[in-house]
Amino acid sequence: MARVETGVNKVDQGRGVAYGYGGQESPAYRLGERPVSPFIDTVYGRLNSLAPGSIVIDLGGGAGRFPAQAPQDRKWRVLGIDHDPDAINQAHRVIRPDDRAIVGDITRLAQLSLPDGMDTGDISAVVSHRVLHAVPLSLRRPIIEGGAGMLPPGGEFYASVASIEDWKAGQVNAEPGVVYDCAPIMFGAFDIPRRDPFAMSFFDDTAMATLIAGSGLVIQGASTFTEPSGYDHITEPNTYRGYLLKVDKSTAESTARGSVVWTLNGNH
Repeated sequence: MARVETGVNKVDQGRGVAYGYGGQESPAYRLGERPVSPFIDTVYGRLNSLAPGSIVIDLGGGAGRFPAQAPQDRKWRVLGIDHDPDAINQAHRVIRPDDRAIVGDITRLAQLSLPDGMDTGDISAVVSHRVLHAVPLSLRRPIIEGGAGMLPPGGEFYASVASIEDWKAGQVNAEPGVVYDCAPIMFGAFDIPRRDPFAMSFFDDTAMATLIAGSGLVIQGASTFTEPSGYDHITEPNTYRGYLLKVDKSTAESTARGSVVWTLNGNH
């Protein structure tokens, strides 16, 4: 695969850019197929301790994979929020009757009206799986602050992001926190035409700590894991960094708290 020069491949960091996993034709993302995700499996396990009726916010949850593939005997409910009406319509077909999926702006969570039957006092956790690295830099902090603001003291925010150890980061000589257009290496190198950029940035622990500093969230643990790319033509798995963030509103600044490792099904 040809190497892409960083200076050519950077994306304008101040504007919104088109981003997507290739649509519903990508087999690994079709509903009904269980993804191989040590991050999500570990999150499911931690959510088992929530009180019955607790609400888990799924930020950018799309077509409802997170609630649809959760354990059937779970006692917690899900509120999925996504900007895509088509994805939300799909989610309505697979979520449980006590779950909800709504069209909403995850960068303006403070203005969000909860659906009937859901109360802010029941919100206990937030999940952001492979979302933050794909939105413009200017929108990441509002997502973090909005999610933290919905949680009670001690509430947990589970975030997974593209790792600086990912193969794409190596291809573009990535620096943590800088946005790159990965379309040339993900599609162009395979002679697959793509009109829009595929904007991504790559995280290390310092980049995450900087993003959440002063938000009321602190890093309780982190772990690296891999998942399939989601594309038939890319056989190399993607590498992500999963974070366990916790609301600690007595802490003015977020820190990585040493080298705490959050174990994800044996991956470190």
